[in-house]
Amino acid sequence: MPPRHAPFFDILLKSWEVARTGPDCSANVVWDKIAGMRARVAVLAAFVLLQVCLLGVVRHETLVLDVFPNDTPSPRIFGPRNVGQTFIARKNGLSRLDFLVGTYKQAIGMSLSFQLWEVGGTGALAAEKAIPGSELKDNLYTPVRFRPIRRSKGKTYKFIVSAPEAAAENSVSLWMNGRDIYREGEPLFNGSPAAGDFVFRAYAKRTVLAELGRITSKYPGFLGKRGPFVLAVLFVEAALIFFFWRLLGYFFGGKKRDA
Repeated sequence: MPPRHAPFFDILLKSWEVARTGPDCSANVVWDKIAGMRARVAVLAAFVLLQVCLLGVVRHETLVLDVFPNDTPSPRIFGPRNVGQTFIARKNGLSRLDFLVGTYKQAIGMSLSFQLWEVGGTGALAAEKAIPGSELKDNLYTPVRFRPIRRSKGKTYKFIVSAPEAAAENSVSLWMNGRDIYREGEPLFNGSPAAGDFVFRAYAKRTVLAELGRITSKYPGFLGKRGPFVLAVLFVEAALIFFFWRLLGYFFGGKKRDA
């Protein structure tokens, strides 16, 4: 038997089912169909909400600066020596820096010390981490993740890498380029400017919607423009929603079965 005080949505669904199947359809069958319809709507709403979150809410690591190639190692880092680089953050949400390490094919038993400072402004320490030697791979990028800096765009930062516990025979270098390949920053040896630039990558936590301009710039033709690209994405999303709705019908009674 149907509930005594049915919600308005359920009454509309019951009326639609009676009009579709005829007045002789039993109440139990109608309410079963209503329950199936409500389940389909709930699951579809969750699917749409997930799509919205992935596109406009969830922030992903996005490459915003890539300084390369490398052609020379820095001085070895040990004891009081330290190296670093100044750079300008191109996006808000700065959250990761990668630098290219040279271990000279030896096992590294000590840790590297990483610090990120804001240059100018408050001059505050923005991030600090210890990088275990076991994570350092020869001629590969070492990622350093930290809490996203919300208003980092346009600000100048410097990262400093040191290894106070290392000895000269068990030390590492960071790869760099002897030429000035990055005009917006400069390398630092023991805090003093030097020639060339370090090879590094900067990432920011960004939503897909926030990076729409960068994404469309990769495509030729009409997909390289925001308007047509958004329309194409909406068309694909609508097709997915329609397909998902039809698929849910097989699981929640939306498809008629032979008696």
